[in-house]
Amino acid sequence: MKAPECLRSRRGRELLREAAARLAREDLSALPEFDHAFCTLRAERDRGGQLLAAAYAVQAITAAYADFRHAQLWVSRLRQTRPAMTSLRDDERLVVCGAMVSATVIVDTTGFETPDVRAALEQALALLPQDFGTDRANDILAVARALLEYCEQQGQPDTFHRVVDAAAPHAASAGPLVAGRYAIYDARCRFRLAAYDRQHPPDADALALLDRAELIAENAALRNLQFDVRYARLLLAAIRNDTGAMPGLLERMREVVDFDRPNCVALYYQHLCRAHLMHDEVAQAFEAADHALRSAELAACVSGERRSYQIMRALALLANGEASRAIDEIDAALPSVSGRPRAILECTIRFAQAWRAHRSGDADYQDRLQRAMQQAQELNWPLFLNSLPRISGQLAADALRFGASEELARRAIALRRLPPPADADDRWPWPLRIFTLGRFALLFGDEPLVFSGKAQRKPLDLLKCAIALGGRVEPSDVIERLWPELEGDASRNAFDIALHRLRKLLRSENAVSMRDGKLVVDTSQTWIDVRGFELTCASVDHVSSVTAAQTPPKELATRLLRYYTGHFLPGDDAGWLLSMRERLRSKLLRALSSLGERLERQADWDEAIVLYRRAVEVDPLVEEFQRRLMACYRAQGRIAEALDTYRRFRDLLSITLGVVPAPATEAVYRSLKRV
Repeated sequence: MKAPECLRSRRGRELLREAAARLAREDLSALPEFDHAFCTLRAERDRGGQLLAAAYAVQAITAAYADFRHAQLWVSRLRQTRPAMTSLRDDERLVVCGAMVSATVIVDTTGFETPDVRAALEQALALLPQDFGTDRANDILAVARALLEYCEQQGQPDTFHRVVDAAAPHAASAGPLVAGRYAIYDARCRFRLAAYDRQHPPDADALALLDRAELIAENAALRNLQFDVRYARLLLAAIRNDTGAMPGLLERMREVVDFDRPNCVALYYQHLCRAHLMHDEVAQAFEAADHALRSAELAACVSGERRSYQIMRALALLANGEASRAIDEIDAALPSVSGRPRAILECTIRFAQAWRAHRSGDADYQDRLQRAMQQAQELNWPLFLNSLPRISGQLAADALRFGASEELARRAIALRRLPPPADADDRWPWPLRIFTLGRFALLFGDEPLVFSGKAQRKPLDLLKCAIALGGRVEPSDVIERLWPELEGDASRNAFDIALHRLRKLLRSENAVSMRDGKLVVDTSQTWIDVRGFELTCASVDHVSSVTAAQTPPKELATRLLRYYTGHFLPGDDAGWLLSMRERLRSKLLRALSSLGERLERQADWDEAIVLYRRAVEVDPLVEEFQRRLMACYRAQGRIAEALDTYRRFRDLLSITLGVVPAPATEAVYRSLKRV
């Protein structure tokens, strides 16, 4: 950092003032002037001036967040001259306190909770509201930006509000680079800290701040500030799982990357990696992660700062099915951080362990997921595995199914707009849930649709028919069943009117719509109990599948009977639904029979009895379940209960069908009599 010849004869304090004034529009390019000022002040034995020069330089490096090759030198100078703090005015002490907090971000990321940093933070918060005059607006806003970065890292909403309230009067008086970067960090804190707010504040305020910062950047022709704005917009898109917006945002970010600022290059590739992961493009994600790490090395990032790039690579490993390697890489980053960032990494390891257990079909998956969700709940952190929406969605769905930190799971789904996995059940916060087994009901959240009037009958018949025919059907198949008396245009008009009315009833244009010439029920935003039931039956049928292997028979049985509370559309007698009703009933009987056999082979008589009793409640005339219930009671020596089961079933058959039990059932009965 050799200073220009013309500066070498100037006095230190004057040099320092001129270098500090440059920070209104510049950052790293001012470092040689700060170096010359520092050396001059050292020659003049002005320790307070040296401390101020070091503080300004540290703030410039941190705010630029682009190149850390001189960071260690300036932080060392800051700490060596810190005893001179007592010689400074309050406004100067504020600058030093801000730099002390910033140093934890660029050099010592294990120091977030050290007494020195906490003291510097508290002193800065105490000094920030003082009236230092408009000529110190740059210093005040630069320190406020540093404190906001600390708030973002540590997740401290109360501190955030204190900083914003104190800095607000100075925002209009600061230079463009300082004002723009402050607005960016204000926005970043708003949408990052909103994740911890259970009220889900809207993004409008944060987006308005980014718009303001972008306007400042354009008017002042500050390319690096434009980069910072576009980086922040990508952060918000990643949190909101806005995969559609990310390619365009990445292209706009690339337009303003300064390839001479290596950490900016690293940040671009980090987001590129994130975008690939969110689209399940793992190979491209690895390539981008490697570029980010190489650029971070060129930028001389300290180990704690490199961790964000290392974690992105670890998430790529997790997405690639290499959970153990991912866990090892995250674990290796733990010694480089402290405070909340360390706790979040530890929680990330727990989620990775839970996902590994899920993939492997381990029996402890539920326990591991519960522990991960519990820690995330304690941290108030719904952003777990934020670059992996598909995996996060599966974990959130399973957390709801297991009853593990359900409030946090629902908040993560809503905040991040997580996609429901194929096996998500009715506990997922679907916009619309449709029940057809044992009842016909539509729920918007927890609000039921109240059926009234003849005008709703045909639209609802249209919905029932679409579900009965598989959820993706030709309009002609529906018309043939619902309007057999109409012909030609009249039948199609009746179909179109009913579909229009159905959309209004469902409060959605997309829940049921025409796609590629077919009537489609959209299962990405609508849950239907029939679909959940059939997916569970498929898990029972495919014993070798991952789901079946890891899901105990007891849980599968519970899930089946949770869905199948009665026959398909009871009370409706239209001919077109009878085949669906019988098909679903047959699937239930086959699945329960298979699960019961597994439980009996395991001699799990208690669970087998629970299963058969529930099955008998659903359909008491299925003789196989009555007989096997008797046999399970016999295996436990509960003869009286077995005999009672036989007698009740014999009487039921006699009254309803006028027949007697089958020979196999009679044989079980005779064996009971001999005991």
